[in-house]
Formats: sequence, C-alpha cells, structure tokens
Amino acid sequence: SMVQTRFSKFFPRQEIVHKQGVIEPQRMIRYALITSGAHDQVVRTQLNYAFVSETQSWIVTQYRLELVDQYQGQEDLRVETLLCEANRFFCNRRFRFYEGDRLLAIVEAQYVILDLDKRRIVRLPIESFQEANLVIAEEEQAHFDPIKWEGDQVQESKTSPLAITPEVIDENGHVNNLVYIGWALDQLASQAPYSSCYIKYGSELLPSDQVEIRSQLVPLSDQEWVTDHQIYNLSKDKVACLVQFVWNQPVDLA
Repeated sequence: SMVQTRFSKFFPRQEIVHKQGVIEPQRMIRYALITSGAHDQVVRTQLNYAFVSETQSWIVTQYRLELVDQYQGQEDLRVETLLCEANRFFCNRRFRFYEGDRLLAIVEAQYVILDLDKRRIVRLPIESFQEANLVIAEEEQAHFDPIKWEGDQVQESKTSPLAITPEVIDENGHVNNLVYIGWALDQLASQAPYSSCYIKYGSELLPSDQVEIRSQLVPLSDQEWVTDHQIYNLSKDKVACLVQFVWNQPVDLA
C-alpha cells in the first residue's frame, strides 16, 4: 500500500528548550502530539479517509516516557512515530526522539476515540487500520505499567491543595492534559533528570472541581527512586490523573 506507516517531523534546534540536555516531559509530549497530528493528516490524505468523524476526537489515556540520552543542541530534534498496536478499543503509538542518529527518548501513547456529544468512548474502525497496514507488526507492544510497592516502603508523603486557574483550562473546557505533569513536578524540592515517567488519565477536571495532589516518595533500591503523584478530584471522589517518575538519583518532596 502507499500509506506512510513511519513518519518523522523535525523541530529546529534553535527552538528546543532543555535543561542540561533534558527536555521537560510536557514539551516532549507536545512534540509527540504535533508529530502524530501531522502523521494523521498525511495518512488521511493518502487514504482519503478520516478515522474519526466531526463529532469524535482522539483522546490520549496514558503515556510512558523513557529517557535514553541527553540532547546536546548540535542538531535538530527528529521525532519519528508509528502505530505499534491497534484493536477495537485503543491504539498505541510509539515515538522515537533522535538527535542525528542518537536515540534520545522513547515515548508511548495510548489513544481512544471519544464521542464528543455523548462524552463516551466509541470503537475504533479497526478494519480500516488493517486494510491500510498501518500497524507495524515487528514493533514490540507498548508497556503501560505503573510501579507497585508495599506500604512500608514509603519514605515520605505529602498532600497539597491545587488551584484550578483559568489558564490551565483548554478549549475542551477541562484542565489541559499537560498541566498535570507540571503539578506533579512542582511537588519536588529539586529536579534531577528523571529516567522514566508514566501518566494515566482517569477522569477530566472541570473549573469548579476541588482538587488535591497526593505525593509519595518511595526508594525502590539503592539506585532507584519513584515519586508517585495522585491528582485527586475531591468533588467527584475520583482520581483525575496518576503521574509517576522514576529517578536514578535521590529526590525530595518539596
């Protein structure tokens, strides 16, 4: 088939904001979303087919980011994307971030289709994916696994209220997906480069909701620490989002 299954987008090095070679996770996800949006457009044009209707939207339910190497700012950032899995319920995309030939990071995202009128998840047109051979079979499946531990391993915990201010609300009328990551990072006293990050979205936060963030610091080994951040919607008694970071050096909650 003539469909482009692997797609790359370049981001000029002059525009890449990083701290000692680490691009913050919100930015990485933004680059990933721009890349998948452009890929989507190309596929739509090549197939002359839209996977979602006007009243539907692709929604990301979870992300996993894994840092491999540091960005040196010598070359443009290239983000390659492909579909590594699809079924009737969700599809998974993998993104690889490169500087030249050096792999910097891997980001995985799980998408579902939301019916905007009914506010519910609908089935994916899986036959269309299969006919177009969009899924790259030799790619391994994505892994979205939160880290688990025993209660007595927790070194530090802290709960703080969060304010939903107008600037965190997006055009869909709820808290923007990337805001949660910033809220989680704000709970740390200092920011060492993280080694991986996992994000799972539960239910949307609306401007009127009362919210708090419940953070825990857990040493997993001598070399590994996890910070677990539950963004909790007190108004609806539901977890709005879970953000977990794995660190290769000691961190402290703020």
